[in-house]
Amino acid sequence: MRQTTIDAIRNQEWLKITFRRKRDDNYVTRMVAPYDVFPQESGENAGKERLSGYTRAHEDYKPGVITIYLEDISGVSNIGEHFDGPHIRNLINPKRPSYINRNW
Repeated sequence: MRQTTIDAIRNQEWLKITFRRKRDDNYVTRMVAPYDVFPQESGENAGKERLSGYTRAHEDYKPGVITIYLEDISGVSNIGEHFDGPHIRNLINPKRPSYINRNW
């Protein structure tokens, strides 16, 4: 799962990700343009890896930035569509350099 996500970051590929949502403990599925995998730096979850990315519109939600702990992800699949990496980076507007090396 982690390597699939890293490969998708490097290849600028959309993923279908199923994960346990923290606020209600339900499992949900989102289409995500993955941007980075990084360790939580502080708090009770310090050291746990997180995925940051950009999700497409779904249900009653607009597209937007999404962050998911890897341990909450139950399924990842590549949907075979590419995204524009620099555009996604601009939408996310990261505050620090990425952990995952990529050429975009």
